[in-house]
Amino acid sequence: MGAAYLERALDRAGLLEPTSRAYNSVLRYRNGATLATEVGGLTARFHTESAPEYAHVRNFWMDDLGGERAVLERFLADLEPEDVVYDVGANVGTYTCFAQQVVTEGRVHAFEPHPENAARLADNVRETGDRGVTRIHRVAVSDDSGTVSLAVGGSIVGKGTHNVLDNGGSSIPVDAERLDAYIEERGLRWPDVLKIDVEGAEDQVLEGAERALEGARLVYVEVHPQHGVSLAGVESRLEDAGFAIEPMEVRGSQPFLRASKGGE
Repeated sequence: MGAAYLERALDRAGLLEPTSRAYNSVLRYRNGATLATEVGGLTARFHTESAPEYAHVRNFWMDDLGGERAVLERFLADLEPEDVVYDVGANVGTYTCFAQQVVTEGRVHAFEPHPENAARLADNVRETGDRGVTRIHRVAVSDDSGTVSLAVGGSIVGKGTHNVLDNGGSSIPVDAERLDAYIEERGLRWPDVLKIDVEGAEDQVLEGAERALEGARLVYVEVHPQHGVSLAGVESRLEDAGFAIEPMEVRGSQPFLRASKGGE
């Protein structure tokens, strides 16, 4: 079948334009490609190094940031230039890359235990324009310190399904730390704002962050009931720490909570 015939056939079927877009995208995969997206007047850039990764990132932006655009916009609007932000479960840096553009006098601490995700996170921080405020910590935040098994959900970098739950799948060993102990041992500044997205380990993170929660004014947390996490339990733990709870978006069965102190 000749190229001209194939082109006419695709055109008649209404498939020429989407097929051309896909083909052109594939050509870009050869040497990697960077995608940019804008939220709240800020632009972040995300590097990819394979066709599946490019497709995943591109579809994530097309799908309204995976259903999180409204949450991310609110999160960024809440930040002050001098804030210390802890992004727990940073993945490849969706929140970190935007936050580092707002907290120009503060600090962003991004926690990501998966080696490939953490490497891409570092790429994306640089691609977006690192202003020297971001620190990447390649550890899992939990309720104890030691080594844990990180379940690996798929091979695409940034897929965001890796977790420390014992689900019987393939896994890799990673370092884990209680957040309070990690901060104290390294002399880090305590967080003003925490964002937590840890695929079912919310209770463990909060259990190990009692002192961090005392000084924080805001917590954004995605709750994963499909992994057995109790929404009421997370809310109760945050309320006990002095936060008022505001339910936000629900992505599938995963609700976001915004927890604040001082009437913010």
